[in-house]
Amino acid sequence: MAADIAINISTPAGVILFGICHILFDIAFVKQQRPERRALLLWIVLSLCALGLLTLVRNKVSSIALFIMAACYLSILVSTCIFSYPLPKRIWTSAMVFALTDILLILNIVLDGSLFMRILALLVYYGSLILYGISLHTLKYPDR
Repeated sequence: MAADIAINISTPAGVILFGICHILFDIAFVKQQRPERRALLLWIVLSLCALGLLTLVRNKVSSIALFIMAACYLSILVSTCIFSYPLPKRIWTSAMVFALTDILLILNIVLDGSLFMRILALLVYYGSLILYGISLHTLKYPDR
């Protein structure tokens, strides 16, 4: 929630907070299941693909520092999806929906999204948090 507030005040501050949150997810995922070498390779390849896509909208990014932050953030976002894959599918699905919310947020920032798109991004974001909560509750208390 702090990242949601921060990104509306300062894009770099919001990106940094979101990045930290995803890194914390990565740490939790890696502690549960150490990634295989091919997962690490896939992370590198997809991060490079994301960098390539980011260069297509380079003229929409206001500074080189923001471009570098966006590239790092996309790499972290990709890692969250890949490192959650070996875990129960509910966790991976939650991570994918969570990643979708960040993609919607990035599109809204870069393309100056409409009010509808901003509301959609928030709805998907809060939906992903609910999915995470349900997934973790179900794993912790499978009989309830």
